[in-house]
Amino acid sequence: MILYAIGSAAQTKVVDTCALTGPNTAWKKLYTNANSKAIQLQLIQEKIKKDSMYHTSEVPLPIPCGFARATQNNLPAEICAVKILFSLQYAKGKTILLDLNKNPEYSPLVSKLNSENIESISYYDGSRAKSIYGYNGASGVFFLATKNKEYIKEIQRLILNKSK
Repeated sequence: MILYAIGSAAQTKVVDTCALTGPNTAWKKLYTNANSKAIQLQLIQEKIKKDSMYHTSEVPLPIPCGFARATQNNLPAEICAVKILFSLQYAKGKTILLDLNKNPEYSPLVSKLNSENIESISYYDGSRAKSIYGYNGASGVFFLATKNKEYIKEIQRLILNKSK
């Protein structure tokens, strides 16, 4: 019996692919094929919530300090295992990252991502995203912009409560 357990353990397949690469690629394809802004925003909501199961950990040197990468179940993170970033601009020069791990209090904002609250969506991939967010932008960055006054007030209220 013990030999069977040891033999079975030795046959366990080790996965050496990045945890987020496949899902991110599939999700971007879904997003690109969405035929309306409402569907795109619903996909963004779902992605932000689903990716909240991935936690970030500090990247070891030689990558500059302050950058993080995603890991799940305490497995070592791969270079490509970075979450897609979602940045919400609510005033000129003022943005927040909609990362529910770091800011779970932003959950109501994510739930209210709809056509009434979001004026525009832009996507940066590759080197352009990395030039803004460094390593954290490796999987791309979605920039959401709002001019809805009530939504902006809610954002400001949440930021104020967070700083207390």
